[in-house]
Amino acid sequence: MNYWRDALMSLAAVAVSLAAGSIEAKPSEPDLKSIGEKFHATFPSTPVEEVRASEIPDLYEIYAGPKLLYYAPKENAVVFGEIYSANGVSFTQAKLDSRAQKRMSKIDKSVALTLGDGPTELIAFVDPDCPHCRRAYKWLTEQKFAGVKELIYFMPLRNRPAAEARVTQALCAPPELREVALSQVFDPDPNQSTPALICPEAAETLRSQAKIAEEVGVSGTPFFYVKGQAITGFDRERLASLLGNHKE
Repeated sequence: MNYWRDALMSLAAVAVSLAAGSIEAKPSEPDLKSIGEKFHATFPSTPVEEVRASEIPDLYEIYAGPKLLYYAPKENAVVFGEIYSANGVSFTQAKLDSRAQKRMSKIDKSVALTLGDGPTELIAFVDPDCPHCRRAYKWLTEQKFAGVKELIYFMPLRNRPAAEARVTQALCAPPELREVALSQVFDPDPNQSTPALICPEAAETLRSQAKIAEEVGVSGTPFFYVKGQAITGFDRERLASLLGNHKE
């Protein structure tokens, strides 16, 4: 009997405490908007699309285009890298892939410069003046992965007439000359002359591609998307694993 009496008295004490407001309320959810504003004030050159809580307390996800950064507002510090589960799965990459998949499903593929005609689509956002893009193009050309259709989107080429002229050549080239013209885009040879190809749709295609790059949120090149996975930068190991090691 003493046990039940003590239990009832304890419950009564809790009820009284709740009524009197002596027990602290549950902490409110973090103000994600304020966290994003603080991050942007500290790192103004990094755009902030969305802020979310991460798997680690007091560490927040900052989505900046196709990138995912981690931010500790108390320390006002940013963390670059990935968060992995105990079994080796990257939480970071899974979230980036999910976001990329939603965005890539809506892009207009008809305005891409297309190479190949295979079942595996490799979407590439590139800049002809980007050294990593040039290395990636050269590597992909050498690998000759079978069954791959490459869809190329060029980043904005404002105030770069030489780069725009080379890209225009590739966009206007007929299919049988497209690879030759594209090689001049990434590896121009001053001693090699190419036909001066001009077509009225090239300028509009470049505008459409620049708009798509902005909508997808691509801020750095190269950026690849293949088999539901987003790859920021020239990561040849991941590209090889996704495109296959079987050559023509």
